[in-house]
Amino acid sequence: MQIQGASGAGRGGAYPGIRDRMTQRAGFADAMSEAGEVRQEEYLEHLRSKYGAHFRVESVPNNPESLDRIAKTMHGDDVIIAPNVVREMALDPDVAAWYERTIDHCFETVPQDKANFAAMGLTFEPCGVVVHEDGTVTYICGGGDTPERVAQVNAINAARDARRAERRHAIVQAQIEHAAASRQLDARRAAAQASVLKLRLRAAAPASETAWALPEMD
Repeated sequence: MQIQGASGAGRGGAYPGIRDRMTQRAGFADAMSEAGEVRQEEYLEHLRSKYGAHFRVESVPNNPESLDRIAKTMHGDDVIIAPNVVREMALDPDVAAWYERTIDHCFETVPQDKANFAAMGLTFEPCGVVVHEDGTVTYICGGGDTPERVAQVNAINAARDARRAERRHAIVQAQIEHAAASRQLDARRAAAQASVLKLRLRAAAPASETAWALPEMD
């Protein structure tokens, strides 16, 4: 998965001064008057209509763990905007135009991104866009090897593993044969030593004496 900042002209940043705007507006009690609430609801309807079923209002922390978690729930065209940013967009057309332009730019670059990744032998899969509470925009996408490349790598790995298994089998077989030959040699040595020992024992034994009785003469 890739996580990239996004802006209307390129990547990275937030609407100029958005943090100050949100901080100042939070100090006014009528920041969300009845008229403001109506305007926000109307604007939400606009966003739902524009971005479809995968648009939602949610605060997503801007850290790798949270972005990785949210990416797993995305479908490729998700748009997630923090509630406080939605409020600013509803109250300020310039803010709304900037963020919508930024979000649209992320999706407009998908064909070129896919072509660039394909040129490197990789796949490209968009996940979606997240606008965080601090106004920054994150474009989440994924990529990896093509199915053909995965199959090729798997075949290479399988052939390598087969060669390794053959070598291991040959080594084990050689060890077995060597052990058998060693046992046979030890057995022959033991037999030879036993034969030598018998000969030595025979040579060391005293010669038997035979008594000859002469017949008596009358």
